Amino acid sequence: MVKAKQIAFNLYRYQILPVSQHFQVGMFGGFKSIEELKKNKNSILTKIFRKINTFSYSRGSIIHKKLSDRDDILILKIGVERDLKRKTKEFEIEDIENWEPSLVAINNRSDVQKCLIQQYAGFQDTKTLAKLLEDNFNKHLKEYQLSISFQPIYEKNYFWSLIEKYEGKITQIDFELISPNMSNISDGLKLDLGALNRSTNTKTTHLQLNSHKSSSLTPSKEDELVHSLVEYSAQGGGDISMRAKGVKKRIHTSKGINEISVDEIVIEGATNENLVGIFKDLMK
Repeated sequence: MVKAKQIAFNLYRYQILPVSQHFQVGMFGGFKSIEELKKNKNSILTKIFRKINTFSYSRGSIIHKKLSDRDDILILKIGVERDLKRKTKEFEIEDIENWEPSLVAINNRSDVQKCLIQQYAGFQDTKTLAKLLEDNFNKHLKEYQLSISFQPIYEKNYFWSLIEKYEGKITQIDFELISPNMSNISDGLKLDLGALNRSTNTKTTHLQLNSHKSSSLTPSKEDELVHSLVEYSAQGGGDISMRAKGVKKRIHTSKGINEISVDEIVIEGATNENLVGIFKDLMK
């Protein structure tokens, strides 16, 4: 029996935050308070998704096609132009137009805020496409004094597997944390990033651990603060990087990003309405 070809997706979380806590009544969409703005952030994103006519990309030409904006599920294909050459019957080399599409699905429910981005398609690295979405949405969100940030979701055990792998060698751990707007992923956080955001206007907070040059770090699951930072980051709250003796490059937990695979025939044969149901199930 021939195994069905799979389409692989990487899973991301996004958070939508006010750019500033200094809110001016009546501006940025006519909202009367910052609380009202936060309450409407997801409907604003849907509105922006519907009105975007062009996505820009500094490294090439791209096109897009919106497939759905129903039931909080936003689906589109983004194609990037790639060089493709073929030989003609006269044995000459001919350049032909070739647009490689990547499928993107967003669950824009305020208690979910997840995004699936197709792997190994037009964009070889899904982080590139996540950044493209972030940049283009932010161009429009700034009209409402909002910003969006996409972060990979990964298995929390991936962090602890790195700790075990480089035991006795880790000299630095850097927690890069996005200020939260979802209580269901930040309730267990032992550092009140929400309060810090409100009092200082911080969007991204770095908490860096450094060992003495003759020693190494010894993080433990029993440490409630470290454990909560790992839990929050793994759910799409940020990235964790580390330095280890003998390793030149930084080691990032984002490399352990979650992957979800679906039979190609299920995706290719689905109507736009069916795609909504498929992606809603995949991004609960």
